[in-house]
Amino acid sequence: MVRRGKKAGKRHGKSHEAEYRPSLSDFKTKKLLGKGGFGAVYLARKIRGPRCSTEMKKVELDILQSMSGQAYFPALHWSFEEEDTQYLVMDHVKGGDMFELLSAKQRMRVPEVKFYAAELLAAVDNLHKHGIVHQDIKLENVMVDEEGHLCLAADLDLRSVGFMLFEMWAGESPFDPAQTPQKMEMKFPPETPDSLISLLTGLLSPDPASRLTMEQAKQHEFFQGLDWMQVEQRGMSPPRC
Repeated sequence: MVRRGKKAGKRHGKSHEAEYRPSLSDFKTKKLLGKGGFGAVYLARKIRGPRCSTEMKKVELDILQSMSGQAYFPALHWSFEEEDTQYLVMDHVKGGDMFELLSAKQRMRVPEVKFYAAELLAAVDNLHKHGIVHQDIKLENVMVDEEGHLCLAADLDLRSVGFMLFEMWAGESPFDPAQTPQKMEMKFPPETPDSLISLLTGLLSPDPASRLTMEQAKQHEFFQGLDWMQVEQRGMSPPRC
């Protein structure tokens, strides 16, 4: 998978294989997978050059490198520039993204929400352990691999996780856009379990001081009986969607 975006500064750093510097001509583009405000993602096949090399630059690339290949994160194989464009070559996650999955289902069942919530929290916890916190997250940035596990294409914080989980469960945003941040009132579907209401309320609190911490979220009653070590190792069986 080739991710294309605007270049941010001059090239620096060295490849693990100093004699090889990848270029766009080394890849054959197959199709456009997605497009955002700052770049596009294409499915591509490598047609020449060695199989593995990575060149890093700036903070964003350092983050991708530090998380590359870890549980719930795609492997980054190459980074290179041509003219005013920065290219990132990562594994193709074949299951699509969470937005597509939720669009097809409209809403998810409690076991599905619990599974994806656990994997999201495990991924975020791993980011926090690396000193990484970011709030720019959306359903389109959370991929689902062919086995059914999550794969993050962006970093996220706990409140972002709360927004995503509410949309998975209710099929819509937790807040009315017409509401002010100080007067936001979530409207839960009537069949929402009390433990899920408590979890989402804690994650989505507009007051950071009263919002759940990572440890509080993982120890919440909604996840009672869950083996977090198994979750962190991608050992849970994905739900049949």
